[in-house]
Formats: sequence, C-alpha cells, structure tokens
Amino acid sequence: MDPAYLRSDAATLLATLTPGKKRRSTIRGILSTWDMIQVGMPSRRTLEAAAGALSAARLITIDDDWRLSLTAEGARIRAIPSGWAGMRTFPSAIEKHLPPLVGDPEVTLPAELYECARDDYLRPRRGAPRWLRWFLEWGQPSWQRHSDR
Repeated sequence: MDPAYLRSDAATLLATLTPGKKRRSTIRGILSTWDMIQVGMPSRRTLEAAAGALSAARLITIDDDWRLSLTAEGARIRAIPSGWAGMRTFPSAIEKHLPPLVGDPEVTLPAELYECARDDYLRPRRGAPRWLRWFLEWGQPSWQRHSDR
C-alpha cells in the first residue's frame, strides 16, 4: 500500500475510534463513522492495513473479536486537533501528528466479520421506518433493493 494512503487511512481510522479508557469500537461502528467522515466505506484490505499500521505503532489495540480501542498515546494524538477541526478535516489534522507508520502483515480482518458488519450497516432492520429503508436502499442496483422482501 502506498505510504501516503496508509497515513491517510490510518488517520481516518484513528478519527473513527471512540475515546475513553474502556471504549472498544466495533467494525460496524467504524464503518458507519468512516462513511460519515469520508463519504464512503473502506475495503476490508484498507481497514486491516490501517489497523495493522496503528497497532504496530502502538496507537491502538485490537482484541480477538476485532474490537479496537485507543492506547494512551493514540488517545493523546486523537485529542490534539479536536478543538478546531471539523468532521471532514479531522483526519488530516490527526495525520500531521502521526509517527512514521509501517503496515503489519500479520493483522488480518476476517472476511466474514467485515461482510457481516458491512451488511448490517447497509441494510436497515425490518423495524426501521419506511422512509429510512428507502433512503438507505437508494443508490443500490434495482435487483438488490427488494431482495429481502
């Protein structure tokens, strides 16, 4: 992966994580926050490369169930620009404070976990209001729109 993209993706991932000592972010939560910040979701490879780089730099920890949490240094870097950065500029403000990053090839996000989290985010539950279901289905190919009905 290109080092410039790795830094940018790592900064975005760091921005998606919830600060706090006992806070652990799920893949589904990360995908929804990433989508809000970057107006698009990361691929599984992008997410595992960014997580591997941040983990190798000791800025985050990754649990066995792939819940991510900030270390003390990760929380410190994430908190630096919070007073003046907007949602879309937050990752670039964080990126300026990141140490040199190197990917960790041993970090592997299970495909099933990623796909399950992505599907849960993209498909609203049956109890969701009709307008919300329509809004979330908008932009999907017509053959996917009503596949669960």
